[in-house]
Amino acid sequence: MQLMNKSKMTELTADVIVGHNPKLVSLPDIYFRLEETIASPSSSLNDAAEIIHSDPALAARLLRIANSAFYSHPTEINTVERALMLIGTRQLKELTMATVVIDMFKSENISFITMREFWEHSIACGIACRVIAIYLGRRDYEQYYLAGLFHALGRLILFTEFPEIAEQTTTLSLEKKIPLYEAENEIMGFNHAHVGYALLRNWKLPLAQQQAVHFQHGPQTDIPMSILPECIHVADWMVNGLSIGSSGEQYVPPLIDAFWQRLDIPESALGELIDQTDRQYQEVSGLFL
Repeated sequence: MQLMNKSKMTELTADVIVGHNPKLVSLPDIYFRLEETIASPSSSLNDAAEIIHSDPALAARLLRIANSAFYSHPTEINTVERALMLIGTRQLKELTMATVVIDMFKSENISFITMREFWEHSIACGIACRVIAIYLGRRDYEQYYLAGLFHALGRLILFTEFPEIAEQTTTLSLEKKIPLYEAENEIMGFNHAHVGYALLRNWKLPLAQQQAVHFQHGPQTDIPMSILPECIHVADWMVNGLSIGSSGEQYVPPLIDAFWQRLDIPESALGELIDQTDRQYQEVSGLFL
């Protein structure tokens, strides 16, 4: 495939890139059905279980996770209803979101990395983000998991929908020895974080998650009551250092000191956060891939 010329490049925006493949513009219906059921005060776990049963792959994954070392339940969980009682509706919603998004991209082919490598990296980033959130005492830590999991979706869209741009940015990153997102900025005028933001906005995910993906590489933000961008940035830095999977980056992106300072995590705690991330990743990664 020939490389995209400059005149065509100027027509590109993050929204144009996201809209290139109509199937990616909206989430599968099962997620919204489940979200509506969970939010309804008149609904029960049985109602949620009925929706889960309509997707055999999701039901099977739910049971695998309920029986995993992550939950360490003493007896086998052999029904969706029991799994829901163990996992809870909040985590069910996040699990369903993660499952449907991974499945949306499962059959895509990428020239630069394997799909497995991409999701290994993304799952580890989600876990690292949640580990940081729990350390900081955040109650909505599952939101942090999803933000970390989805942080590089914009790059995945570039890889799958615009491989000629991905080739240009990868080549420039290697030639100049700069992070891939900086090469994206030079070539497109924006980077994968803007594409990811446009995607999550289309999906109508919470504004905090949209902003977290948007600002993960800076500048430093002062979003009220949110440290999600900083958590994603540090989580990505940790996972790149652990060499778990790949989002296409050839180098470990530099840590933005202002982001680290805003999280106010003592350096003495970093080793334990990295160890927890690695340990939890080893426990759960096989459940999704």
